[in-house]
Amino acid sequence: TRLQNMGTTDAMRVEEVQRVRLTNILGFIPMLMYMVYIMFGILNSYYFPVILCSVLTVLTITGIVLNNRKHYGAAKFLLFSINALSVFMAYNCLNIDYSICCYFFPLLMAFELLYDLQLEWKRFLPALLFTVLCAFACFVLPKGLIYYYEMTPELVQSSILLNYILPLLISLFFVIIIMRMYAETQNKLIHAKEEAEAAYKAK
Repeated sequence: TRLQNMGTTDAMRVEEVQRVRLTNILGFIPMLMYMVYIMFGILNSYYFPVILCSVLTVLTITGIVLNNRKHYGAAKFLLFSINALSVFMAYNCLNIDYSICCYFFPLLMAFELLYDLQLEWKRFLPALLFTVLCAFACFVLPKGLIYYYEMTPELVQSSILLNYILPLLISLFFVIIIMRMYAETQNKLIHAKEEAEAAYKAK
């Protein structure tokens, strides 16, 4: 909870607190996957994912630190960019099909949760544009543009299955967060209304 609340203040509205928390979550979730790939690379003497995921981990930590220091716009742009880039790199560098692109769906869903589109549209557009470009690049750029690694058929099949299941679970998580945010906002509004009525009657 302490990690999740990094960057929040007591003066923030409920919606703002939730956006800051979700920005932290957007950083922590892929870091777990990076750790898996780093361990996989070390155990199999395959150092490209070790180097790539180590760089992505450092950039992700940088984004979380920026969020903690209240540079919310820069943190969100960096974390969205890293997530989009990691999906593109995975597709382009591995012998995997378009199932990996399913990760773009919860990522695009996260934009609605992390940005106030009316107030932050100038920050929103660059992050969205970079994400869309990464998704588009998966379909138009040739495989192995940067590097190429041939996974075993068994590992490919397991990866394809995970590429369908994990994005679905992440999307469901975001739906739950949306419902929770709405409920908390409504409760705050009701509580504020009751306090205002009580103060009015006290006069």
